[in-house]
Amino acid sequence: MGTISRFEALSASLAAAYRQASDDQRRRAALAMCLLAVEQAELQSGEVDGALALLRRDIAGSRDVQQKLDRLAEQLDEEYFRLSEDTENITPESLVMYRKARAAAARGDAGG
Repeated sequence: MGTISRFEALSASLAAAYRQASDDQRRRAALAMCLLAVEQAELQSGEVDGALALLRRDIAGSRDVQQKLDRLAEQLDEEYFRLSEDTENITPESLVMYRKARAAAARGDAGG
């Protein structure tokens, strides 16, 4: 699902504003969203810190950076599934893992 499609699902006005934004405004919005996701998920990772540093400096991430973030998101997803499979309910611990996985994936979704 692309960025605009996700925005449309959340808010048609947000998607319209994104479409009308300049490239610089989009980059700043992507950085703000990534920082918020990482902060709210309390995600601490060298891979994420490195990717955010690139995003702050408006430097495209290498394929290696993207692969590291993808692996981190996969590991966190696996932990989320492991924590969730023994229960019908989502536990607070599994929800934390889910949020961390989505925050790790956010940088890749922002482009890079």
